[in-house]
Formats: sequence, structure tokens, C-alpha cells
Amino acid sequence: MKPVNNIEKLIKNTNIDVNQGMSEVVFKKMVEAYEKSEKKKGSVAQPNIWRIIMNNKLTKLSATAVAVIIAVIIATQFFTATNISLAQAFDNMRKMPWMHITTHTTVGKIPNSTQDQWICFNPQINARINFFGEITYAEIDQGNLYLYDPDSQSINLLGKQLWTKGYIHQFITPPEEMLKLMIERFSEQNAQMNQYSGLFQENKVEVFDFFIENQEYQTISKTTAYVDPDTLLIVGIDSLETNFQGDIQYQSTESYEYPPVGPGDIYDLGAPPSAKVFEPELLQRSVIDSRNDFPSHYFAVRFTESSGLRKQYELNLFCKKGNLTRSDIYILPEIFDANVEITYETVTNVIKQKKYRLRSSAISDGTIEHHVTYDPILEPIYKQLVSNNRSLMVSTGWGSDEKISLYIIENDFSRENNLICVANGWGRPPPGEQEARFYYDPDLDYLRVKMTIREPDMAMDWDWTDFAQTPDGHWYPTREEQHIKTPYDDINTTRTFYLNTNPQFSEDILDPDKMSIDGDDSELAKQVALCAGNLYDLAEAVRFYQVKNPGMFPATLTDLVETGECDFTTLLCPGSPDEVGECSYIYRIADARDRSSEDMIIAYDKIDNHNGQYRNVLFVRTQVKKMTEQEFTKAIAQDNAERRKLGLPEKPVVK
Repeated sequence: MKPVNNIEKLIKNTNIDVNQGMSEVVFKKMVEAYEKSEKKKGSVAQPNIWRIIMNNKLTKLSATAVAVIIAVIIATQFFTATNISLAQAFDNMRKMPWMHITTHTTVGKIPNSTQDQWICFNPQINARINFFGEITYAEIDQGNLYLYDPDSQSINLLGKQLWTKGYIHQFITPPEEMLKLMIERFSEQNAQMNQYSGLFQENKVEVFDFFIENQEYQTISKTTAYVDPDTLLIVGIDSLETNFQGDIQYQSTESYEYPPVGPGDIYDLGAPPSAKVFEPELLQRSVIDSRNDFPSHYFAVRFTESSGLRKQYELNLFCKKGNLTRSDIYILPEIFDANVEITYETVTNVIKQKKYRLRSSAISDGTIEHHVTYDPILEPIYKQLVSNNRSLMVSTGWGSDEKISLYIIENDFSRENNLICVANGWGRPPPGEQEARFYYDPDLDYLRVKMTIREPDMAMDWDWTDFAQTPDGHWYPTREEQHIKTPYDDINTTRTFYLNTNPQFSEDILDPDKMSIDGDDSELAKQVALCAGNLYDLAEAVRFYQVKNPGMFPATLTDLVETGECDFTTLLCPGSPDEVGECSYIYRIADARDRSSEDMIIAYDKIDNHNGQYRNVLFVRTQVKKMTEQEFTKAIAQDNAERRKLGLPEKPVVK
């Protein structure tokens, strides 16, 4: 069976070659049976979470439940000459009090592993013991999900109010929800099927082989379902997926039993009665609730020291008043003297005295961010972006923006320091995936005080060590240290924050209309900088085009819109009278196709875009330069010289 994160796409690309008339009859019967069962169900509506589940990376580990449903639904399309009604087999499975599925995976992300799963359709229950000994028990009708972690000997109870916020797991997918979506996809399936009589565990069965060739993923999948001819129940499913070269990528064997009684709770599955239970309110309070106590007025400074191939130092200033925020990043030749009094006035005075170079500046009103990027080689780039002005407070531990599945555990560090430890995902991450731990202090208004992230090639640690209170009594961090290490120890970063929640600074610094573009406050300067940002986006679009068409340039710039690499707004200079659908730039390199050098010009401004004073020029080396007309004439001459070297004809200037 294809791993569950690809199931939806697999179903879309399935092609079943059957008699059309018979298929329509069977499909109609299946839908009628489903609708009939729907009417018998209780009035409590189930959450429509399948699409959330399909987008959750954790579903890569749980294919069993989906394998059951897919095999059953595919099977219901066919009536055979053996008088075995697979539609009846499907209906029989739904009538069983319980299904117990044992899955043994021989090849996959976690090879040679076994897990057990119990499914009940009425009431809807989904329970599982995975290969790590982690246990889940979902009472879907009641809206309760229990998670047992054997490492910390603890149980998390997550209520339905957490499911709707996105903090969910694949284990709570109602069987009927999965079934409903698969029926909706029925007519889109495209697979090949063979049916014959055979043996399963030395018992006679009816065998159904399904073959799917997926060009998009370059895979061939074979699913074999075994049906008991006496009980008309599926008793086993074998799954095999290979690439087009024949290498096995996934292989599993599943066996099905139908016991009269299933597990009544998570303890019946092996969770010890002594396991500590964390109620949903604790996770809600420490992580999920959005903080409404962010300070409306603050000033903060971040100092960064990076050690790698060479030392690098940065200074980042943050200012906030109401919904307006500003962030300025400076490049420093030395460590900033953190012993000075940290106020807006003292820090900015040091910046002016030492003439630190501004790298970027951004002003946001919570919706739109006005962003200018500076570089000693490139021209300033001005862009308007979608804003997230909570990033500072989240990064300093005030509140949380984690949008992943979370649960509470206990470990030595949390116990020793009386902290709440929240883990990302659920359970032990598979090899090669990220493991994160977030620590919250109940004595500091559940402020995040520590975070660790472990990846195969990187370790990151954040520690918040000093704290203060707002006049309202809410805690916030004033000092943070971050350390990043690779196997080669070529990155080691320390950052420190100082927050002042009653700062004094001029409101002018929060006015986007007064942002300086490289010392120039004019509207023309901003216009040229915004145009430069467009050309950088255009360069990125060309790179994406060349990924699909190695070494080739598009025939026209509008080709990039047609292929989805950019939109028409990228082709509009803010100083041009052109309208959407037109292009403000002259494209020069189309005839080069697969021949070019870094010094050649891709595109440039029309002469009237900036009142005839400047032209922005985009080079193959992904560099944009602002030029006067005299400088532009020299650049064209250099471009023609490069064209002659490559055997390309010279091109004149297009106004």
C-alpha cells in the first residue's frame, strides 16, 4: 500500500479497468448502502478533518487504517463469476463489532516493525499500539484522544477543542470520514485489477490484485486483498511499492481478525494504571492559547555573534507602539558593548558614532510590511510583504506560534526544574526527522524558558535566563541565549535580548512614508528600490524556469507567467504607466537560450520608468544595478562584448 501521505494523490491517479455498466451499478449500490447507514447514525456531527490529516506529516507513519478502507472500497466495485459479492463483504466488515489489524512492515521508513490497530465503526473508536510501544486511543464520538508515551510513562488527554485548532493526529480520523472521502473519489480511480482463487495462510480465499503505475512519483504499487469466501470478510492485505527500476520502497503484510470485544480504554492496550495523566487544560494554557498580554509598547535589542569561517556580528533594533513595529538590522565589525545602558537613545547614538552599516529595515502595521534590504554590492531593494509583527515576542518566548501537533511529556530536566515539557509531533520521531522540546514555567505565567531542537546534522538550543514583569504583572524575558552547532562546529551563535516595555522614541521612526532608502527619503528612491525587488523576483522566476528547462532561458518574460513562475505584477515597474498584463522591462537574453555568461544582461528598465534618471539592470549573476543613462550605455557595450565571445549577435538598446 502506498504510504498514507500519498494516499490521496494515489487515489486520484488510480485507473480501474472494468465493465462500465457494471461499475455504475456497483457504485450506485455502494453509495445507497453508505447513505442508508448515514441515516442510522446519531445526530452528533463528526469533525471534517480528513484534509487536515492528509496534510499532517505524521500520517506517514500510519497507513493501516487507510489501507483497510481503500482495499474495501476498491473491492466493492467488482462482482465476480464466483458469485462472491464484495459489496456484501464490505457491508459485513462494517457490521463487525471490531476489526483487529496487525501490520508487519518489512521495508519502509521503519523496517521490520509491527503494530496493532483496533477499529470500531459504532461507536467510532480508533486505537493503536505502534512499533515503539506508544499507544493511542481515540473515542471519536465523545471527542477524546488519549496518548500514552512509554518513555515518560505519561498519558495526554486531548479534547475535541484541540482537534479543531489543528493540534491533531492521524489517530482521530473517523472511519466514516475516511470512507466518505474515498467514495467521493471513486469515479476518479484508475487502476488495473486481477481476480483469482488462491490461498492465504493455507486457507482458501478469493484474491484481488490491484496494480497502479504512478508517473508523477515514478512508482508501481501492488495491493493484494484476500477475502474469505465463507464469511465474506477481508482476512489479509499485502502491499508492495517499487520504483520504476524495481527497487522496493515499501512492503507490508496485514492480517485481519474480527473479535466480538475490543479494548475498552487505553489501559486495556497496556498503559500502566500508574501513568500520569495530563488534562487538556494544561496544554491549552501553556502553548495553545494566544497571548493577549503582549506589551503594546516596547523597545528591544538583539546582539548576534556567529563563529564559523569568519566572525560575524549583528545588532537588531525593535520598536513597537500599538500595532506598528519596526526592525533594523546593522552589520557590526566588532562585538557591541552590551555594558552601556540599553535605551533607544544610547544604542542609536553608538550606531551613529561608529557608523555601523544598515543591512535591512522593516516597518509593519500588522498587515503590510514595508521592507528595505541593503547590500554593499547590490542596490537597495524595497518590497511590501504580508506582515507578522508577533515574531519578536514569539522568538523571545512570550507566547507561542507553534502550529504543529503537540503533547506533554516529562523528562529529567522538566522534573528537576518544575517545568512543563511539550514535545512536537507525537511519539518518538522516525530516523532523520526533527525532534523538538519546549519548556514552560508555571511560576512565570507559563512563559517559555527553554527550547531544544535536534536534527540529524544540527543541534539548536535556546535559553531564556532573565525575566521582568510589565506594570500589569505579566512576565516577559529580557535575556535569551541561542546556540547552534553542526557536526563540524562551524556555527555557534549567541543572541541576547533586552526589552523595555515603557520606551521613549519618536513616532516618526514608525512611519513607512519616512523610511530612508540609502539616505534618500524621496519617492523616486523608493520607486527604484521597489523596482529592484521586482527584478530580483524575476531572476528567481528565471531560475525556476531553468530547473524545468535546464540551461534554457524563456522565449519571453510573459512565458514565466504562463508557466506559473511569477505573476504579471512582477513584470510591472512601479514607475511605469503600464497596466497588468503588460511588461515594463526589456528582455534581452532570449536568443542566448543555453549560452550565457554571468556578466550578460537579462532585462532592464524602459527609459521612462524612473523619469529618465535611472535604469535598473538585471544581470545573469542575479545582481541588480541602478544606473544612470551613461552607465547603462557602458553596460550595454559590455553585454555586446560578452555576446560576441559566445557567438551571439549584438543587440541594440530598446528604449
